[in-house]
Amino acid sequence: MQYVFDGELYKIIKITGPQHNMLALGFGESLAAIEVKDLKKSKDNVINIFPLQVRNQVLRGLNEINEELGTNYKVVKIQFVSSDSPSETIYVELSKEIVKRLNAGEKFTRI
Repeated sequence: MQYVFDGELYKIIKITGPQHNMLALGFGESLAAIEVKDLKKSKDNVINIFPLQVRNQVLRGLNEINEELGTNYKVVKIQFVSSDSPSETIYVELSKEIVKRLNAGEKFTRI
């Protein structure tokens, strides 16, 4: 997995064989207005996952990891690519990985 921080968003990229997923999270104070953005650049009509599905998976992952670590991370921005590999749990896993890394003080590549 690759971990990147661009000054605003924490990004994780997972590529395993034919499976590929990217998730970017921005943290803040409010849960009221979560911005979810699809970064798909191609003009094809392939959509494997929808914004609401990603949002729900990310919130589930944050709830689980916050409970596990005793933390209170709140997301205000989510970015993903709708043509990435579909999964019922990948964004749960990726959001948990970002928070685990942040909480442990581990490095993200800065760009």
